[in-house]
Amino acid sequence: MSENNWSKIKSLFSEACTLPQEQQRSFIEENCDSDLEMQGQILALLAAHNEATQNSEPDQIVSQVASTLLTGQEDIAAGDLIEQFQVEGRIGQGGMGDVYLGKRINSDFEQWVAIKIIRKQYLSPESLQRFRQERQILSSLNHRNIASFIGGGETDKGNPYIILEYVKGMPIDQYCEQQALSIRERIVLFKQVLSAVIYAHQNLVVHRDIKPSNVLVTDSGDVKLLDFGIAKLIQDEDFGAQADPQLTRNFERVLTPAYASPEQLLGEPVTTRSDVYALGTLLMHVLTSMPVFDLTDSNRREIENLVLETQPQKPSAKCQHSNQPDIQGRAKLLRGDLDNIVLKALQKSPERRYSSVEQFCQDIENYLSNYPILAKPDSRWYVFKKYLQRNRFSSAVLAVFLLSLITFAGVVTKQRVLIQQERDEAVRQAFIAGEATQFLERTFDASDPNLNNGEEVTARMLLDTAIENLQDLDPAPDVKVPLMIILARVLSQAGEYDKAGPLLNQAQELINEHPDPSAKQHAMNQLNVINQMATLKTYQGQYLESIDLHERLLPMLQTYRGVIAQADYDNLFIETQFGLGTSYSYNEQEELALRYFETAKDYAETLLANDSNELDLTLLDLPTRYFGYGHSLRGTGQYEASVEVLQRGIELHRELGMQPDLELAHGLNQLASTLLKLERLDPALIAAKRGLQIRQDIYSGPHIEIAASMGIVANIYSTLGQVEEALSIRLQMLDIVGETLGEEHPFYGVVLNVIGKLNVMLLRYDIAKDFFTRSHQQMQISYPNGHANQAHPLLGLGQIALIEKDDNAALKYLRQSVEIFDDKLQIDHPTKARALAFYGVALRRDQQISAGNAMFERGITMMKTLYDEQSQTYQGFRKDIDAVQDVVKPNV
Repeated sequence: MSENNWSKIKSLFSEACTLPQEQQRSFIEENCDSDLEMQGQILALLAAHNEATQNSEPDQIVSQVASTLLTGQEDIAAGDLIEQFQVEGRIGQGGMGDVYLGKRINSDFEQWVAIKIIRKQYLSPESLQRFRQERQILSSLNHRNIASFIGGGETDKGNPYIILEYVKGMPIDQYCEQQALSIRERIVLFKQVLSAVIYAHQNLVVHRDIKPSNVLVTDSGDVKLLDFGIAKLIQDEDFGAQADPQLTRNFERVLTPAYASPEQLLGEPVTTRSDVYALGTLLMHVLTSMPVFDLTDSNRREIENLVLETQPQKPSAKCQHSNQPDIQGRAKLLRGDLDNIVLKALQKSPERRYSSVEQFCQDIENYLSNYPILAKPDSRWYVFKKYLQRNRFSSAVLAVFLLSLITFAGVVTKQRVLIQQERDEAVRQAFIAGEATQFLERTFDASDPNLNNGEEVTARMLLDTAIENLQDLDPAPDVKVPLMIILARVLSQAGEYDKAGPLLNQAQELINEHPDPSAKQHAMNQLNVINQMATLKTYQGQYLESIDLHERLLPMLQTYRGVIAQADYDNLFIETQFGLGTSYSYNEQEELALRYFETAKDYAETLLANDSNELDLTLLDLPTRYFGYGHSLRGTGQYEASVEVLQRGIELHRELGMQPDLELAHGLNQLASTLLKLERLDPALIAAKRGLQIRQDIYSGPHIEIAASMGIVANIYSTLGQVEEALSIRLQMLDIVGETLGEEHPFYGVVLNVIGKLNVMLLRYDIAKDFFTRSHQQMQISYPNGHANQAHPLLGLGQIALIEKDDNAALKYLRQSVEIFDDKLQIDHPTKARALAFYGVALRRDQQISAGNAMFERGITMMKTLYDEQSQTYQGFRKDIDAVQDVVKPNV
């Protein structure tokens, strides 16, 4: 081999190593200028490299292949004859052998074949046994979708070989993308793979290595299943034959982890259901253009944890979360039957998968013919049991408590007569006070599992059952109202606002219609219902209504202070102060929010310092109080103080021994936002990603809290200049917000506005105008009484009008924006400063020089009070302003 050739081989080999394995062959073929020999040499190195990633002696394997290439000591060379075929060159490499392209000679017809040969350095009793088994298997298979066996034997040098049909095609996943196949066309193509595997199973062969690179599609659209190198004969097990241990180890080493079943990774017996799992991974890849799990840069332990412990996402969810619009568009087509088909094939336990590939194929046929499918979502009990095994202890306890509560509601319904007969005050008070938790859990453990629901995917069914059971409960408020409040809280957190609101209204009516004989319980019912109503209004974005309810609650607390327990008063007082801070903050009244957040934090700290024996630290939720206070410190421009307070809250969360939860995620997100203001981008991104990960670990599906965390990550990316990444995240956020909160929620309009701003950064002005216009329209619906948020999209439209020199439109939009900011936002704010400065430019373009200069200087001065002139934020602001100042330059 020449030095030049070796230099090119090394270069292409190094570059190909950075690509996913399924893309390596096509890369080499495109860059070798039809040099089949060079292709084969590089593919040999790649195969050795890929083999080495799972082998304990990687250097030895790669060096052996490289040595062979450099010295030219090959077992076979171009021009050699094997049977009636002349070797043209090497085209690939398997686990222990090379693959050569051969051409039939001395014949009146043309035939191309693939000749697979074991290399001498791998000749051993075990490798020979495996190779002969592959030859025996292939000789028994004759199917249009399986590469045909033509012959086999040993070369003059003693190398075993197999001659196979040469398949000129590309891996099935690449074919689907290149041809832009529809979902239905992909499924029809996949049926050919099923047909091939069914035939193999009927001939007592399990493939064991089904993956995209082993499923090629020809130009005519015919599928060919390749590489039975680690296949096994079913009768080996069925008739009690003992497999060679060394051979088994070789099999384990060469399997492909991304497509291997859990039992293969564990070294357990492999059956036809192992191929069912692999076919499930293949179908996932074909439908979503993504593997089941991203194993990039994962070590063996991480791979095993993913395959053995992590539940696969639904195909529709994977598509929904893609940053490619064409893949996102598949989500709606995959929801339902196709989700269920894929997930059934991918069950961890073999017995829960399709019993055979024939059954798998039947469900595919049922789907294509619009018949009911066999695959159904997991039973509620099974899902719940796996949820407890899979999630953190705190989440499991929450799930147990919620389910126990619902089950208990059903038990109370069935035993209503008994409760009425035994209306003992002590029993009733124990229930009301919440001291029946252990009893609820025992009831749950002893109850019929079919009455229970599981994790978040079935939470709505679970809550609906609970609401139905509540209707038959004893109407006395001390029995029914506490349950109604708890359920309303859970419904609110799950985004089921249309169910939570009526439930709270019913609870209030029940309190009014049935006076409680216990003044204490009556007081607690009244206070808790109003508190939950106020919280619900905050969730719904109705911040003024939330403020009104919280302010009604404060004097009621004082009225009942001598009636209810001191601990109940303390907790409700802190919740009310914190709730007011939250509502005022969302309403952009940060000075007021800061006062209430500070009161909640200080009161909780005082209680903690007193360390009362009756103190419930979990109800105090002190870290959360710090997070709220830190949020408003940032909102009032006190960034360093905000960082200090937020970090203290995070430390306190750890000191109290609390597990990562939603509140910690909230604190991390607040810290990230403050660090972003201070332009400490690296620690900001770390905190933001950790907060996002915690929320994604807790919620299995779309949730508004995940969207909020994504927004912070997107903000940091945009500041780092990674605007496309930020835009992709924001578009995913928009879908989540629309699905969870609805398009009339204020947050939906906020996200629309931010997407508009990102498109401005990318110079996509027409797209930006569309998003700003939609945002403004939505803000008018969300805030019928006006709000500072309505000014933001107007500012965006005004900026674009300045860029496009539409001076009349710029004046109109920017004047409206400044008027809204002056009316609704009485503090210095960076967006308000931008509106003032841009409006100043628009006025000067209109020859209103004096007014324009005054307005411009007002905006510049405000921004200088918020940011140092050398800061990235201030410099970006000046850059945007200077870009539209082409008429009169500022005298600043």
